Amino acid sequence: MIVLYIILGILALVFILKVAANSSNIETPDNVTEEDVKQFMRDGKKIHAIKCYRQITGMGLKDAKDAVERMEL
Repeated sequence: MIVLYIILGILALVFILKVAANSSNIETPDNVTEEDVKQFMRDGKKIHAIKCYRQITGMGLKDAKDAVERMEL
């Protein structure tokens, strides 16, 4: 029975790692501008917009998210 739990734990870990890897594979151009960020927001691609904004400003995730969300208004 313990072997079954170990196998299930390993499978769960592999699944979590694959999901995490796929979520971070958002490709952004190297030379992005604030206009690109705004275009991503207009296209409904908020995660792309935040990633580009972080690339431009060097901000952390929370600050960049807040800044991009203020652009929506």
